[in-house]
Amino acid sequence: MDLSSKTQRYALRAALVLGLFLPTAWVLRAAPDSTSLSSTPPLIEKVGDKKLSQWIVDLKNADPSIREEAIRAISFFGPAAAEAVPALLHLLHDPDASPRAKAIVALAFIKINEADRSRVVAALGDKVAGDNQAMVRYNAAVALGIMGKDIKGALPGLLHGMEDQSSWEIRRASIAAVIEAGATPVGPEPRVTRALLSSLEDHAAAVRLEAVVALGQMGRPDDGLLLAHTFKTLKGMTNDKDKTVAVWAHLSLMAMDKVDDADMAFLTKCVKVGELSRVRVQAVRALGTVGTKFKNVVPLLVDLLADKDTAVAGNACMALGGIRDPGTSAEKALTELSVNKETDEQVKQGALRALEDIKKGRMK
Repeated sequence: MDLSSKTQRYALRAALVLGLFLPTAWVLRAAPDSTSLSSTPPLIEKVGDKKLSQWIVDLKNADPSIREEAIRAISFFGPAAAEAVPALLHLLHDPDASPRAKAIVALAFIKINEADRSRVVAALGDKVAGDNQAMVRYNAAVALGIMGKDIKGALPGLLHGMEDQSSWEIRRASIAAVIEAGATPVGPEPRVTRALLSSLEDHAAAVRLEAVVALGQMGRPDDGLLLAHTFKTLKGMTNDKDKTVAVWAHLSLMAMDKVDDADMAFLTKCVKVGELSRVRVQAVRALGTVGTKFKNVVPLLVDLLADKDTAVAGNACMALGGIRDPGTSAEKALTELSVNKETDEQVKQGALRALEDIKKGRMK
């Protein structure tokens, strides 16, 4: 099945990243519905006994524990907390590492006005690259990944973070954020692709896994020689000593080119009983990413709904739910699973959520 058209490749690349970043514990909290997302949150006048302006004053208190308490309180004010962004940016230079780290977390979640966004992004990039505390560098990389769009100003810092040898988690978080920071209209920036290829040599499997996925999601480099090198390297990663990395190397190759029978045969083999549970789970997620682009995927996922490993069965539910229209046989199997009294409760909830997702998918 050819996936060489831009539209098909982009669809698989988008699905690829969504498939990987499901948590290891497969059960997710239900997302708020569209009504709750679009409604205006209630105005909060006070947290504790203080107004927002009073908490902002406390950000300058000589006691670092009070500064940290103020950061936590400000996060509860919703959109109004945007007023505190300049003061939070000042705290990124706090002599105490804890307020610096907490200020970064707050900046990741509160509303940031467009006038402040470039300053925030640049400051977080500087923290990834140059803060003397690993905890702060890690939080900054994660915050940039959460912010998502318009973070190109942090690219130099994230490239530096990808080489941070003090913590594999900093390297992984930097890779996750660089996907957005390094994207251009014609593909990934060449220096980003080269950095990701270097990350494939990382001794931490989780970092190699992140890099493999990033290459697939970011797509084909515009430079022909770099593209050929990327393909060659990804093919080598299909033999990685960690099978979860190998699983997503196959996916990234397909996302950048076409769905291949040999790649699909490998994924199918990896879901079989006898493999490690975490390998089977990643293979199930990968199959869900391919979805109806390969004819045998849906029947295989339906069979896996009855798997004795609840993590595998639960991920099969989510994989089917992520396919817009998996067909009547899948819906029937999910329905039976959801009403069977012997079904594990978490798997049952996964089946119900999958049915809801399928219904919503058809309405789009």
